[in-house]
Parts: sequence; structure tokens; C-alpha cells
Amino acid sequence: MTLSFAPNASRLHELKVHSLDQLTEMVHDNFYELECRYTAPDRCHTRALAARFKDSLVSLVDTAPVIFNRTDQASARSETGTFKIMWQIAGNSCIRQNGREAMLVPGNWAVYDSTRPYSVNVLDRDSRFMVLFLPQTEAYRSEERRVGKE
Repeated sequence: MTLSFAPNASRLHELKVHSLDQLTEMVHDNFYELECRYTAPDRCHTRALAARFKDSLVSLVDTAPVIFNRTDQASARSETGTFKIMWQIAGNSCIRQNGREAMLVPGNWAVYDSTRPYSVNVLDRDSRFMVLFLPQTEAYRSEERRVGKE
């Protein structure tokens, strides 16, 4: 199974960008179709280190303040649903999905669904977070195996 949500992701790679156009291209090519917007025009930098593990992808991201939006249209075009598990390491972020909001501070984590619209607002300079992209089919398959053993 290939990661259709990250078609250009190799086994392990590092990506660095210094403009909004570069960020948008990096996100679209390696992760998802997201609308991106740096919120501090004088600070446009993002670095992502990504690695594959079987059918999952994990990425460590260092970034300036930025907003990532997953629109209704982009969610509807998604071939593969994933659960995204975001762990905040430094700085603060706010995730919004389905009318709910989660504020992440260092040490907090949240789970959200790529098949539904969401936004991630990275609020602080020099923020760092890790995101695990777990295919929903794998998550449900694990549950089926566990239930089958009971």
C-alpha cells in the first residue's frame, strides 16, 4: 500500500522552505492539500523532517506562526482517510474541527480526521510539533483484530 496522501514522501527526508509559495508546494507535494498562510510576514520559515513507517508517516515540524486549513473541497477529494495525531513540543497551536477547538501547549496532543475540514493555527515563533499520519484503514483493522480475540 502506498501513501496516497503523501505521494512524494520518501523513507526519510528533510524539507526547508522560506516563503509562502514554497510552503504551499511542500505541503501539497508531501502531505495534504491545505491552504497555508504565514501570520507573521517577516517570519516565513518551516522545516519538516519526515519518515515512513509501514503505511504511516511521521513528521517533525519547526515553523514560524502559520495557519493550515483543510477545506471541505480538499477533504472530499481525499482518496485515503487518515487520523492525524499532533503532539506539541514547543510553542502553542490551536486545532479546530467540527465546531470544537483544542489548544495545544508543550506536552499536549490531539487527534483529528483528515476526511473532515480542519484548521491548525500555529501561534508562536519557533514552534515545534510532531504529527503522525495513521491511515484509518489500519486503525480500524487493529480494532477488528482486538475485537476478534475477545
